[in-house]
Amino acid sequence: AVTDNSHWIRGFRTGKQGSSHIIKELSELLGKEQTVKAMKCYPKLMRAIHCKRVVAALEEVLGPERTRHVLRRNLELFGLTGFTLERARNAMTVLKLMLGPRDAEHVAFTTPELLRIDGQDLQATMEALERALGPAKAHRAVMQDGVLLAYPAEKVHQVVSALQRIFPPGTAMQALTTDPQLLEVRTETLQSARHTLQKQFGKSRAQGIILSNPSLLRVKGCTLRGTLSAMRDIFRSGMRKLPELNELEEECLAAVKADFALFQTDPQVLRGAMTALQEVLGTNVALDIVKSDTSMLRTGESTIRQAMPLLESILGQHSAKLVVSRHPQVLRARAAIIQRTWRALVKRENGESGAKDAAERNPHLLASSSWLPQ
Repeated sequence: AVTDNSHWIRGFRTGKQGSSHIIKELSELLGKEQTVKAMKCYPKLMRAIHCKRVVAALEEVLGPERTRHVLRRNLELFGLTGFTLERARNAMTVLKLMLGPRDAEHVAFTTPELLRIDGQDLQATMEALERALGPAKAHRAVMQDGVLLAYPAEKVHQVVSALQRIFPPGTAMQALTTDPQLLEVRTETLQSARHTLQKQFGKSRAQGIILSNPSLLRVKGCTLRGTLSAMRDIFRSGMRKLPELNELEEECLAAVKADFALFQTDPQVLRGAMTALQEVLGTNVALDIVKSDTSMLRTGESTIRQAMPLLESILGQHSAKLVVSRHPQVLRARAAIIQRTWRALVKRENGESGAKDAAERNPHLLASSSWLPQ
């Protein structure tokens, strides 16, 4: 695996173990910024032997330049165990036999974590996919998302069986290729989500909802109920007249489809954020903002309540409301950040008048400290 182009990992091969040497070599490989990030996330990198295993295994299959590209793009590979030269060679041999040389190289490049999996396990999973989909569709599914091969064959069998009980004939694997993360879900969760949606929307309509957005099956039934209930309350509170039930449900479904992270947020946080937005901006403006950017609902209520008065004291009440209605993300900034960026703007623009003009033109300057000099 050693080539003339791979001087940037020479330190791993010379046996030097010092932490400063590891950092230097990783900086040549990843760049300084990515190296710092990798070191913070994956302390194992301070062990030279771990670095060597990951880099050498990938380079054995992908070559030096593609390895550099893959590692810069996927720092999480440094957090994985199981990389060895023998296993990488074996995995690549099996991938070539299953997919053909060209497609195997594509899958290894886009899903390099497969190179730490035993070849027999890869083959067993591929056979499970072929039994469920047929050889041609299984091949296309793996090419679309190689992570399908990372799951044990038994897990594939369990999830496929559960999906086939949920979806009409011939559509179960379409859901799996749309959202491979369904393989991570317990079959009980799949059934619970289906039951909840049927109870909420009726059997026929729930089927259509699941078909158009199979990712909903990854959410536990109790979480589905809580989040959808919160979204109904939020949209109902912002509407001038009581909407038709179907219209309200469509609004809720559109919101959670656009922002799946809503399911990871406590429903009380969602309700609190809407209440705060209504208080500082008015009901109509708050509803428009939430419809265009549901992530605002994941902002802490206290953050919104503290940010708005501060913006009004800086920009004036009228200008602050205008800025926030156009750029609501400003309300997600902590008060300490707004104060710090405002002081920097005043200094940069030689006074509050120029700073105000700059903030009105580019509100993101108040919301983020990334532009401040170090």
